[in-house]
Amino acid sequence: MSFFERLKSRKLIMSILAAIVGAIKVYYPDFPEQALYTIVGSLMGYVLVEGVVDATKRYVVTSDTDVLDNKITNLVKRLSEILNELQQIGKKDSQS
Repeated sequence: MSFFERLKSRKLIMSILAAIVGAIKVYYPDFPEQALYTIVGSLMGYVLVEGVVDATKRYVVTSDTDVLDNKITNLVKRLSEILNELQQIGKKDSQS
């Protein structure tokens, strides 16, 4: 595994994210919770999509790459819609 592939590792991204959130909560206790949830949600969405892509690559024959690309595109669109819905729910909860 090359150095750049290791930098894109989902485990590394999640550990860096946890460290950043921990540092923000320690040094900036008044940092808005909604901003943290948005940042974490976006990065977790990325990690989720990358995991799904890796998982589907294992079960797809190389000749089906166009079908796979369409399925991945549709999946990313749906995950983006879900993330937007979750953000709207979070906004409604913070307003009430």
